[in-house]
Amino acid sequence: MSLDIPSLDDRPYETILRDARNRIPVYSETWTDHNASDPGITVLELLAWLAETYTYQLDRITDAHRLKYLALLGERPRPPRPATTAVRVTLPDHAGSAAVNEGAKLLATTGDDRTVGFETTVATAVTRATLERVVVDGARGRRDQTTANRTAGMQFTAFGDGAEGVLYLGFAGNPFGGEGELSLSVKLAEDDLPAPARHGAGVDAWTEDATFEPTVAVEWEHCPTYEWYDEGAWESLPVEADGTNQFYESGRVVLKKPDSWNADGGTVFDHATSYRWIRCRVTTPGHEIAPRIDSVAVNVLPVERRWTVRSEGGEPLRDGEGNTASTGLPDQRFEFEHGPLLDTDVAVWVGDERWRRRDDFDAAGPYSRCFVVEPSYRGIRFGDGARGMIPPLDAPITATRYVGTGDAGSVSAEAEWSFAGADVRFRDPKGKFTTADPASLTVEQVADVTGGAPAEPIGDAFDRLVADRRVPYRAVTAPDYEYLATHTPGLRFGRAAVWVVQDDPVERPPSVWSKDAADVRRGDGGSDRRPDEDRVVSTEDGRPVRQIDDERMRQRPKTKQRSAAASRQASELPTESSEPTSSASAAGDANADGEAEPSDESPRECEPHRSVNVVVVPYSRSSRPEPSTGFLNAVDAHLDRHRLLTDRVRVEPPTYVEVGVDVEVRLESEYAVTDRRDAIDAALDEFLDPLRGFEGDGWPFGRPLYRSELYEEIESVPGVDCVTRLDVRTDGRLDANGAVVVDADALLTPTDHTVTARVGTNGPAAGDCDRP
Repeated sequence: MSLDIPSLDDRPYETILRDARNRIPVYSETWTDHNASDPGITVLELLAWLAETYTYQLDRITDAHRLKYLALLGERPRPPRPATTAVRVTLPDHAGSAAVNEGAKLLATTGDDRTVGFETTVATAVTRATLERVVVDGARGRRDQTTANRTAGMQFTAFGDGAEGVLYLGFAGNPFGGEGELSLSVKLAEDDLPAPARHGAGVDAWTEDATFEPTVAVEWEHCPTYEWYDEGAWESLPVEADGTNQFYESGRVVLKKPDSWNADGGTVFDHATSYRWIRCRVTTPGHEIAPRIDSVAVNVLPVERRWTVRSEGGEPLRDGEGNTASTGLPDQRFEFEHGPLLDTDVAVWVGDERWRRRDDFDAAGPYSRCFVVEPSYRGIRFGDGARGMIPPLDAPITATRYVGTGDAGSVSAEAEWSFAGADVRFRDPKGKFTTADPASLTVEQVADVTGGAPAEPIGDAFDRLVADRRVPYRAVTAPDYEYLATHTPGLRFGRAAVWVVQDDPVERPPSVWSKDAADVRRGDGGSDRRPDEDRVVSTEDGRPVRQIDDERMRQRPKTKQRSAAASRQASELPTESSEPTSSASAAGDANADGEAEPSDESPRECEPHRSVNVVVVPYSRSSRPEPSTGFLNAVDAHLDRHRLLTDRVRVEPPTYVEVGVDVEVRLESEYAVTDRRDAIDAALDEFLDPLRGFEGDGWPFGRPLYRSELYEEIESVPGVDCVTRLDVRTDGRLDANGAVVVDADALLTPTDHTVTARVGTNGPAAGDCDRP
């Protein structure tokens, strides 16, 4: 239910003027000329016009109001988002290696002579070595993937189909060079995958960071002796940074040169040419999605469309008329040369004094030397003299630090690139520092420019805020749990299902009394208990509880009045006997007030409780998706943050029931046997798939599989005349009608099928078609 907004602009000009004219006799008996020719009436007309104008302004909801409302919710319009791309750098002939600093500036000159500025996002070592061999040793054998790695659009599995193999990389030349560091750019094939989940993405102030820490582990190794066939000859390579997160995402891997590095290289496998080999081996398998590589490359720099200004003298800011100094007027606005800004971290000087940035002028006084960043992020605004000081007349306005993104537009792949600063350090082939012009580096764009966005309009920020109000942030119902589980930040999710189950009651040792149970029986809430009266003990299952001193509890004065809640809870406690008994007799002897006293003669059972079981299925290209331990831990941590305090939550992997089909079919005469056999096999796999099967959104949890459905699915394949025989193989249970029984928390998954197909009259007669 929303509040009704009153209309303040409910009196037009004529009404305001008429009411003012009617009140003239109240204040002046001598003013009798109320005609339009009277000068006093002219003044009234002017004031009525001003009153109508002010009322109209008061009745408007302006951008300033909207920004303040967003600020009350901890939000503001998002700043521009920089476009990103990647470039490959090639060394000049006289250089053996180079180190490009983070924030190194590059210029891209487009075909229409526009110059667009970019900066590197990470420091990168550039080597003269080239990647000449890529070999994958997986479950299906050893395969040379060099051509696939060099060819755009071709992909290959990093560690084989089961993601349990080894990736070998062979370099011509020493990849560590003079910098002692190797930067590998690993681009995974992720276009066909769902984006990693986010929760609270609608509002930045509430967005949660990804907390997924893979339990999958890979290790980079080298072989100093090049006895590659001996696993013990491979030694670990120090990893400086792993931006791939154990090959879960595209990123950069930085390796450090070990002391035992063999710079001369050697031969591996059946390659006659000597290379410098390194490898990456899966030590702890469990990838939900077997990593597929689009390319592995060296000398690739990630860059962003941004331009950082750091000037000791300061870069002048300009107002709308081109002035670089204060005009002495209130609410002055100045813009940045390389705006709009990417963030609000700016250093602005008025004359020789640095002024402070504030989020708003609400708490600013007339002598507060401050400014605010405009919602468009293109410039800044100073105060009006009442809230925020006005810069002195003719004081120059400069900025010594800010990061802008510019408005130069997009950059095509045909742009010419070059370095624009001295942010590159060179070494000669012998490893000694040398002097060279950064412009001598050859720069080539190797990826499309993507991801840029202008500053968010205020209206869009409101729409985002309203949409986020519909997102569950507290797990109360089963759909809440399902939504929260599938939106665990950083995970590529398939689906989830939620059940509430009742756990078995736990027997409590008779001599142990927990604080809560004793307080409920006493009915006093424990308010008169002294800390030294309890001691911590352990039950048989190792749980620490407090033991109440029975003698001291008997000696306490009894509370006559018991709360209704305490009495009800005491009466509902389970008893050992199945006979109807009072709560007092079940708990022990009753005292003079009829209250139960604890007894050590009989055991007690904890009250049965319920648990929320969440079964999670990760996204996978496999027909049997299995979450890793890290995946389960991430979901569990996310739900723990959003669950109710009293909820018990368990996150579990799915249980699968394998189903294989042995089927004989008769085909129409114009179809080929091999092609239709493969089509039937694919149709069965798709129908039984836990993520994409049934009606397209995965096989439902706990739903049985009926034989009639298999007949219908097979006969829907083009070219199939009829099914002549069908048998179902499963590791689950079959009911009396041959249907596959599936437990409530289980899914179907296809296994190998056997399809026998015959064409036309070569098969059984039409009357022999098998119908369920």
